[in-house]
Amino acid sequence: MRKRTVNIIALVLITIVISTGVAGASVRKAIPFEAYSLKGEKIDVDFGKEFTLLLFISSDCLECLYRFLELKDGVQSLQLEDEVRVLPVCFDCDWRKLVQLTQAVNSEMFLVPEDLKAKWGVWETPTCFLVDPAARVLGKWEGEVPFAEIEKAIATYSRDKRNMVASRKNTSSSCSSSFCY
Repeated sequence: MRKRTVNIIALVLITIVISTGVAGASVRKAIPFEAYSLKGEKIDVDFGKEFTLLLFISSDCLECLYRFLELKDGVQSLQLEDEVRVLPVCFDCDWRKLVQLTQAVNSEMFLVPEDLKAKWGVWETPTCFLVDPAARVLGKWEGEVPFAEIEKAIATYSRDKRNMVASRKNTSSSCSSSFCY
């Protein structure tokens, strides 16, 4: 009886493991939020116009500055400024430190509320999210941000979008003379 119970439990566990497989990154909607500029202006951060590289930084993180510059340079070198924005946000920065960071990298950075860490699942800095124009989170990287992966994701999205538009143009409509059946 005991051996049979152990076998049943083992069978159930094996079935669960096999059925779940390797879980890929789930795609979820990006959470809109408010950020603040150094001028105190409230900015509603929305997604949907372009790709966004949302980079969470902290004021005492030198690697964060390096990653930001790396992302910014990668976008510029590939001439993707019209398609991709790099948005650095700091959740634990004193405004005086943020002024220094902004001057050091010659780019605007934004303050965000501390609770945004938990909403986005940020446990360390730097943490980067790739958000597509449909406001879907396509990837998350903590620490090192491999720009080659980001570039590949953007290229895949752009190719899929072009293919979808092309397939729409090539299909014949079931409508004739503005009458659909």
